[in-house]
Amino acid sequence: MKKELPVFSHWYDVLGKILDRAGRFPKSLRPTLGNRLIDRGLDVMECIVRLRYTRERSALFREGNLALEQMRVLVRICFERRIVSGGQYEDLAEGIDACGRMLGGWSRSEKENQCMEGEARPTGRLSGRAPAEPWLPRS
Repeated sequence: MKKELPVFSHWYDVLGKILDRAGRFPKSLRPTLGNRLIDRGLDVMECIVRLRYTRERSALFREGNLALEQMRVLVRICFERRIVSGGQYEDLAEGIDACGRMLGGWSRSEKENQCMEGEARPTGRLSGRAPAEPWLPRS
């Protein structure tokens, strides 16, 4: 059994807070703002799960980052409309930012690994050897 990713555990906790809070939104905003916030939170969770089981990850990192950015805006709107308190806003914003940092670090790590693999992989005829010096006599 695979060990749970730290970003998954973290986002699972943040998503639980979002679900709890969105259930207490005013009735007039629950179907719109509440559902959008929940949908974006579930989108982030889906991206994290898909990232774990996919090799081509760059598009998923962008998708997850976009969903997090949309959540930042939605949570800010909730705070400005006094749907969430200052403490709740701070807690949610910190959770979203921490997840963004985790995904960003993972993405940078993936890019570095791809670059390192690309350097080690032979390309072309020379396959990583030093170029032949044509002016030296052959022995």
